[in-house]
Amino acid sequence: MTPIPRRRFLASASAAATPMLGMGTLAHASRATTSPTSQSAPPLCSEAWQLLAVAPQSRKVQALESDYRRGVELGLAQHTKVDVQLHWTAAAAIPSTAAKSIAAQLERLPQLHGVLGWIAPELERRIAVMTKAHGLPLWVSETGADRRVVPHSAAQPRAHMHHSLALCECAEQLAHDVVHKHGSRAVMAIGWMESGYEFVTAFQQAYRALGGQIVGRHIGGPRPQMQEFEGLRGEVFRNRPDTVVAFYSGPQAERFATWWQGNAQGQGAWDLAGLPPLMAGTNHAHHMLHTSSWPEASKADPIWVQHFEQANLPWSAAALLGAEAGYSIGHALGTVAGKPSSAQLASAWSQAQIAGPRGEVQSSNVVAMARSSPTRPTRISSGWLNGYLQT
Repeated sequence: MTPIPRRRFLASASAAATPMLGMGTLAHASRATTSPTSQSAPPLCSEAWQLLAVAPQSRKVQALESDYRRGVELGLAQHTKVDVQLHWTAAAAIPSTAAKSIAAQLERLPQLHGVLGWIAPELERRIAVMTKAHGLPLWVSETGADRRVVPHSAAQPRAHMHHSLALCECAEQLAHDVVHKHGSRAVMAIGWMESGYEFVTAFQQAYRALGGQIVGRHIGGPRPQMQEFEGLRGEVFRNRPDTVVAFYSGPQAERFATWWQGNAQGQGAWDLAGLPPLMAGTNHAHHMLHTSSWPEASKADPIWVQHFEQANLPWSAAALLGAEAGYSIGHALGTVAGKPSSAQLASAWSQAQIAGPRGEVQSSNVVAMARSSPTRPTRISSGWLNGYLQT
């Protein structure tokens, strides 16, 4: 294998390699694909940590897989004395399909020490059974778009770490901010895919609990793009709310931003509110109220901003979550004195602190949160099983 200098790795945009990170190098090996039976397993380094890494496939947000994957690699690269060989596999949005792919990889790579990746709650439930059976610890990154149900203890792996973008908590905090900064009357503009996830209901329940009233609601799609916002203008003009709360993502969020500028912005006294991961990359209203679990690049740690720039990696939600996972895992592995083993990894992960571009992260951490989130409602059931943003 040919070592590549770390500075070259940071500038690399390649998504085809399964890297061995550590000691300032990136070693090139064959990528683990979703059809592992068609090729032999990549060569293993006996002195390196062997991790199966799961990246999310998405038709809607096509950069999701690359951003998360490169974010993990960037985070790990900050720990130059830790040798880690990642065996990447892409996870489809359908949990049963992704679970089969991951199960095949677990059988194909018997020398694995652990599993990490972007893993939605329903897929997490399935994988937890597998990792427990193989005696492997599991590290889960996800959006927090649904209330997480911790897997039953019978299926719990030896160490089960979790961090997320905390979208449900962000939505609750957004409800608080909308009531106190904009008013108590809102129209909700929701994408078809967003409509089935619990962060939408989390906003609604928190908003009502704080005295807010949802006076109108519009779900955009599924229908031809020329018609996806049909009826929204009528909802806004008929109800004349204080705020329009928009929950869209991907290209639909961009189309909504264009629609807003042409149909609502400047035609009334309506403010716009939303969540950054849903509206990322859009040219939305300058005064859009938003809440997130991470800082904007202009307010973030300059060192991390520099790392992202050197790697030519966008400051996106997926990349930030990946970098946080990679950095936290690398830091945990740096505390291990013995040779790599699943037992050593489980012990290290069980004591790991989550840190990275967001700083030290606590559960339900939300940037600039003025106060604690409203009382959490009883758990509700999501309409979708696939991972949010993976559709």
